[in-house]
Amino acid sequence: TFITLTKLASKDVLMWTPDGYYRQVDGLAMGSQPAGSLSNIWLSQYEVTIRDNYADDVIRSIKKDYTVDKLNEINNLHPNLKFTLEVETNGRLAFLDLEIINNNGSLSTSWYRKPTDTGIVMNFHALAPVCYKRSVVTGFVHRIHHTCSTWENFHNSLILAKDILERNQYPPDFYDPIIRDTLEKLAAPNFNQEVHDPHHNE
Repeated sequence: TFITLTKLASKDVLMWTPDGYYRQVDGLAMGSQPAGSLSNIWLSQYEVTIRDNYADDVIRSIKKDYTVDKLNEINNLHPNLKFTLEVETNGRLAFLDLEIINNNGSLSTSWYRKPTDTGIVMNFHALAPVCYKRSVVTGFVHRIHHTCSTWENFHNSLILAKDILERNQYPPDFYDPIIRDTLEKLAAPNFNQEVHDPHHNE
């Protein structure tokens, strides 16, 4: 029963496009809930060669002279396995929602948005609960706090997030207190650990 349900959820999925209906005949349906786990299970047989636990978006530090050979090695593991390669450009490399910045060998990270990102989020005047709109703001703060390794990058990213919020009609008197409260909660665990750590002054 489990196998049958998994196949129904992952294979032969119908997709509607402007050109009509298409049926996926190979691989797993993008967006299907079991797809990520099943991909990782399938890729685990090649883990020694790939040396990572992710089915997508793998980041590795490797000597430049070996990158092409390593990519060919991975892509020759199976006919349906196809990885592409991205390297840093002008000292910058995007990975998921962060950007790695290489400044003469000194690395830092900042929040990254794809060039195709429209900046559209839930509008402040949308007919939705206020808690959803608060989540839009806190989501930005958590994402930026998680991806930025320096306060300068954090500050610049937060300015960008505020601009996005205002373009979606969020007023400062709504988002500023939420940002402040969220930052205080994020900083609180570190502060409490510092205050209550009995070995702090040793």
